[in-house]
Amino acid sequence: MTQRMNQSQQSGVGPRKQSDKLSVRGGFSLIDLMVSLAVIVTLLIILLPSLSRAQEAARRVGCASNIRQVGMALQMYAYDYGDRLPRSVFLEEGRTYSPHDTIFIYLSGDSEFGRQQVSHPRWDGLGTLFHLEYLDGSNAFYCPSHAGEHSYDIYKERFDRQDRDIAMNYQYRLPKGVRYFTDFHSSTTLLADAMRTQADYNHVVGNYMFKADLSITWFNDSDGRLFRSLSGDLSSPNEASDAIQMAWDLLDNRGSSAPNGGGGHADPGGPIAGGRKN
Repeated sequence: MTQRMNQSQQSGVGPRKQSDKLSVRGGFSLIDLMVSLAVIVTLLIILLPSLSRAQEAARRVGCASNIRQVGMALQMYAYDYGDRLPRSVFLEEGRTYSPHDTIFIYLSGDSEFGRQQVSHPRWDGLGTLFHLEYLDGSNAFYCPSHAGEHSYDIYKERFDRQDRDIAMNYQYRLPKGVRYFTDFHSSTTLLADAMRTQADYNHVVGNYMFKADLSITWFNDSDGRLFRSLSGDLSSPNEASDAIQMAWDLLDNRGSSAPNGGGGHADPGGPIAGGRKN
């Protein structure tokens, strides 16, 4: 009987010891974990730039869609209002000519812009398109890539309250000396990503443009020429005004596939040009 008990104990102990040995052999050592973590980190380092580029590409699609919506609303406004474009207090000679400030689309009153105070509330420039319901939503004024101080989250409630100034992420242009939409040269840029300051520049390496021929064009600024030409701040309104004028000329000339594209000074051309001269 004693012999049977010994055999039983031996048979009971033996498998457990063998199992313990197997479990120890099948585990991960600290070195294994460190190697695995190093591989994961390396893969993340390799993949993150690609993921970031993919995200920015998706944001650019959203930005181009927004500019197209605003541009089409601009065209509809012109059709309804005798071929004219929305006026802006910032683009009127003799008052407050500060073309860099056209990112502001609602002025609450008692606001200080550039050289002159705006003393009464009003929708201005492209804000008129929202006020007259040519646009379905206010978010069309905001670029998904914007990283400056004028994000949609800051302004979305102001569209209803209209108690404070509202800025957008796009720049509106109304070249001097041209009265009608159909008088613009087809390569004239009427709307683009914001260029008021370097902080307002949405995509860093380029800029979307809405042309007078209703096309959406990407301006490649990978060399940073346009970005560097913009004002770093607004300490000098005159410099900011000159910078935005130079930016528009650059977009017209380098951003167009048409020869001699230019700022509303050339002969009218393109699919919507009527050549009206009065």
